Amino acid sequence: MFRAQLSQQLETTSVTETTAPSLLHLTTLLCFQALHGLPLNVSGKYVPTILKHLASRLTSIDTNECGDSGDNLLSTKGNHILKQLGDAEAMIMAGWKNSTDSSNSSDNIMDLEAIHSVRQLGLDLCQTPPSLSLDPPTST
Repeated sequence: MFRAQLSQQLETTSVTETTAPSLLHLTTLLCFQALHGLPLNVSGKYVPTILKHLASRLTSIDTNECGDSGDNLLSTKGNHILKQLGDAEAMIMAGWKNSTDSSNSSDNIMDLEAIHSVRQLGLDLCQTPPSLSLDPPTST
């Protein structure tokens, strides 16, 4: 249910400079859910922390631990995805800093194609079966 709501929000949110932070937020939440199989409902101020967690978790995963989740988007393209999300975060933060430091809005250039790619990544994650978690199975 939560995943479907995030998917719907991504589908209905257009790609603009003002919606870029929301798109990054939604996609980050979907990445967390794809990685752990659990929904996370937090405000956007936690996106940097979640991205750090995703980076540490994805770099520590050995492909042998993924079991049959090898077709999962995060397991096959984890480093590329992290770079894409990190670049979007840096661009958004730079744009925010420029907008607070200067009244000249022409300095605030955002790569909307990169934000579109982040949105598409979130939509692709919505298509990944939710049962494919990258967390290794726990032994009981």
